[in-house]
Amino acid sequence: MLLPFIGRPLDVDDPMYVWAAEQIRAHPLDFYGFSVFWAGADRPMPIHMQNPPLACYYIAGVSFVAGFGVVALHLAFLLPAVGVSIGTYQLAREMCRLPSVLAGLVAIITPVFVLCANTITNDMLMTCFWVWAVAFWDRGLRTSRWPLLLTSSLLIAAACLTKYPGVNLIPLLGAYTIARRASWFNLFWLLVPVGALMGYELLTRSMYRDVTLSHSGLISESIAYARQVRERRDAQPLLKTFIALGFLGACIAPALLLSPILWTWRNLGIGTVIIVLILIGLASVDIPRIVQLRMYGGLNWPLALQMSVWVTVGVSIMWLAVIDLWRSRSAESLLLALWIVGTFAFAGIVNWSVNGRTLLPLVPAVSIILVRRLGDVGTFDRARPTRFLPAAILGSAALCLVLGWADTRWAMTSRAASEQIVSQFKPAWGTLWFQGHWGFQHLMQDCGAEPFVVGDKPIRVNDIVAVPMFNSNTMPLGEDIAEPIDDLAFDVVPFVSTMNVVMGAGFYSDSAGPLPFTFGPS
Repeated sequence: MLLPFIGRPLDVDDPMYVWAAEQIRAHPLDFYGFSVFWAGADRPMPIHMQNPPLACYYIAGVSFVAGFGVVALHLAFLLPAVGVSIGTYQLAREMCRLPSVLAGLVAIITPVFVLCANTITNDMLMTCFWVWAVAFWDRGLRTSRWPLLLTSSLLIAAACLTKYPGVNLIPLLGAYTIARRASWFNLFWLLVPVGALMGYELLTRSMYRDVTLSHSGLISESIAYARQVRERRDAQPLLKTFIALGFLGACIAPALLLSPILWTWRNLGIGTVIIVLILIGLASVDIPRIVQLRMYGGLNWPLALQMSVWVTVGVSIMWLAVIDLWRSRSAESLLLALWIVGTFAFAGIVNWSVNGRTLLPLVPAVSIILVRRLGDVGTFDRARPTRFLPAAILGSAALCLVLGWADTRWAMTSRAASEQIVSQFKPAWGTLWFQGHWGFQHLMQDCGAEPFVVGDKPIRVNDIVAVPMFNSNTMPLGEDIAEPIDDLAFDVVPFVSTMNVVMGAGFYSDSAGPLPFTFGPS
């Protein structure tokens, strides 16, 4: 599922992790002690980087062996992806009637898994630590073996120091311990990750207090940053939840393709009615934030239909967790329900932006819930699983491969653009500037171009500015400043998009669109 995309260029936030890894190579104990141009300003790295550094240390370690080549880095990040799948399998062995390998298989044919695995950021590494922390904790409670609980607590600490949402494991496993009526002494092992976070906050406060906006540690800096962005965006909670449900349904697409097995015909009829009602609502209510729905004057019916379907699928996933908890009323079902609901609440309410990456940690739990449901479907129709299961698995895998290729082609446009711009337009005298960030910035800087911000640096005769259309932190130049030379276009997958503000696709941030991917002419 992932090998076809190991040549994907660095894009989105990938360069930030590479730059931090290069800093670690030079100064291992001063991981963010440098400045970087990002988000339209040249500032200290602790202001721009709102994540802990463990993934950067992983990249630095890989670079000692294989360098910073994109193929080597993608191959290295296959390991945590494999770890997530095997960890899901291990958990499913204790929680599913059907062969547990099916849960591991479902996990790797979800769009969010494949798209996140194609990056070299911290998401997959944190999810790998997450699922194995749960697996060791579950096994430790079942066998009353403290070394397993200690291993789990260390994995929780590693998850937290890879990405801050790993802290959600502490209340999650605490609730699971209480639900299993295990010894309260086991809860003391959860103080290990708490201590690790406190130590990290104190350490980074002493290292970077003078360069952060909050003049505190990096955990406090991240909290302050998220609060400022939420206030600036002024996102309405109900609308954000609606968008998050659409992201959830699309990111866990197997829930749609498996629906003929998961649900009775009556349930499927109710789902169809919900889709129609949502579609009517989108046609009746103008939602200013989702501008793509009215971009051409009337309702954008293809986008509205896709939103209606995926929101309904998102609701069905949440409902499956509730049904599983109601029927089983076990500690395992409570663990899965809290895992899914808690991750969704963070991604859709707490986090400053709805995106696919924040939903990745719930993939193991949803995969297990789906397989647990498949184990019960024989109660209403034993023939349908035999007919639909292979088709649903193959269909999900095909969808993931198409989306992986679309995302890779989109990332490759930055490389193609930078090469053509430098070779064709770099002035003999004057400066070649660029706007935008992500992989485009990384590649343009490697070619000797300089970042340009309107009003920040003087632009002179014979200077050239490259402005990408689908990127972040770009601003068109007025005719009183510059005149256009040429428009460059580069091929992408023509019928599906993962990041396209016109199509309403915003896998990496809902600021680009209300769905993680959309179908239509891109």
